[in-house]
Amino acid sequence: MFFLKNHKNQVTSNNKKNTIDKIVMGLIIGGAIGSVLGLSLAPEEGPIAREKIKSTTRLGLKIILTIYEIFKKRFLKFIKKVK
Repeated sequence: MFFLKNHKNQVTSNNKKNTIDKIVMGLIIGGAIGSVLGLSLAPEEGPIAREKIKSTTRLGLKIILTIYEIFKKRFLKFIKKVK
């Protein structure tokens, strides 16, 4: 019985972490997409707007790759724990 209670608490804890991670990831990706759209619709000259879009896209990709690495490490850690 103790094992089942402990397992249930662990599953609930993991679900909460996953929910928070999804919210944070959604906010970051949404912010990056919003920035690109905002810059693309901004009333600036073409070369200036394109340069801003490039730099914002690079920043967004760096953020997404960082998030990917974090999730990858967590996933591999979880797999080792399950084994």
